[in-house]
Amino acid sequence: MDNKNKYNLIFISLDAIRSSCLEHMPHIQNLIQKSSFFPTNITPAPYTLGCLHTSLSGIYPHYNGMNGYYRMFRFKKDRCKTLAQYLKDQNYYCVAESHKKGILPPQGFDEVNEYDETKTDLSIRHKDLIDQVSQEHKNFFIYLFNSKVHYNLVQQIAKKYDDLDEQYFKARKDNEGRYIQMLEEADTYVKDIVEHIEKSGLAKNTIFILDTDHGVSLGDKFGEKMYGSYLYDYTLITFLILYQKDLFPNKRFDSLTSKVDILPTLLDMFGLTESNEFEKMQGISLEPLLREKGTVDS
Repeated sequence: MDNKNKYNLIFISLDAIRSSCLEHMPHIQNLIQKSSFFPTNITPAPYTLGCLHTSLSGIYPHYNGMNGYYRMFRFKKDRCKTLAQYLKDQNYYCVAESHKKGILPPQGFDEVNEYDETKTDLSIRHKDLIDQVSQEHKNFFIYLFNSKVHYNLVQQIAKKYDDLDEQYFKARKDNEGRYIQMLEEADTYVKDIVEHIEKSGLAKNTIFILDTDHGVSLGDKFGEKMYGSYLYDYTLITFLILYQKDLFPNKRFDSLTSKVDILPTLLDMFGLTESNEFEKMQGISLEPLLREKGTVDS
């Protein structure tokens, strides 16, 4: 692809979106219809820390040092080159925002900011951030982590029920209904950001990525209220959406993919070569699949 590195990048990760419930998110469904959609994008670990460090390094948690909840300061930063570092080398201005700075690797970012998830309107905040960065910098990478679903899970489930509370595990239908209501805010957020990118003209030269870090239990298996206890499909199967009309076909790809494939794919999209001064990435580029033409499968 000619002039690959002219594209900017906005990468949004939604926390704790169960893939089987995507059908209840109409705005994401609309985005899928004009994007490359990978419905079986496997997370390497059913918790945020492991997923984000893998997505941004192309290396699995047990190799990059993040194979545990309490290892946020053990990332092998001298051995793993991140997406932000690759783009920083190309003179991109790199910004990340999340509810906690430690959940993602800061290497390569010019700014890593935190928001107060208890009161911040992320649609307004992130639209303003996109405007500010895009107006001040010709080339940019913005990584946005939206934790609102996770926050509501903590407030309505983690703080309400004990880990082995039979009342919760017997109410599978009620749990699902409550969770679907939580998804509405995240779905509207995606609509707001995508519409803002399109109306501002940024969509013409911006790669937009949307994914989730892991799924969530709705009481499926006794002993797991939310995620992180077991390794079942409902937490490990996630999705990946790539949107840029000149680069990505509007097609569904049912091939099994992984978070570890994101960085190799983006390096190909930007025409960049993997550095031989760091650990070799363990994922594979999805660009050969993306060269295919087609429409989203019904």
